[in-house]
Amino acid sequence: TSVSSTIHSSVGSHLLQLNQSKILTCRSQVQADHDAVEQWLQGELANGESITSLSNQDVGSFSKDNWKVYCEQVTEMMVANIPKGTPQSKVNETKDKMNRLFKRISLTSASKQEIELIDLNFEEQGHQTVAGWAFVFSKEGDTR
Repeated sequence: TSVSSTIHSSVGSHLLQLNQSKILTCRSQVQADHDAVEQWLQGELANGESITSLSNQDVGSFSKDNWKVYCEQVTEMMVANIPKGTPQSKVNETKDKMNRLFKRISLTSASKQEIELIDLNFEEQGHQTVAGWAFVFSKEGDTR
């Protein structure tokens, strides 16, 4: 086994020597790419113009008969706050999540739920969307 280890060690050292320059070049390119993304991200986070803040809050009380209308109004308000440029497929997916959430909530006496919309585009100058909503719900008799 010591002869085998010596041969493997010798071959490994030889391969490392032959490829060391290429490995260092690749590592350097990866580091440069990382640094460029880091610089871009810091600039985006520092520039408030490219970040849309979603900050609405609503507390309401309504009768059971108005539940469907309330859900439609809240859904439209939420969708209206999704940043422009978000793919329609993601918007539709989020609306479906909202509809399922409201159906589930209507069957419970109390609930807390969240919905998120995350769409990351990794192309240069790609549009990014990260949005979320939280709900706290309770019902008592016919009042929600």
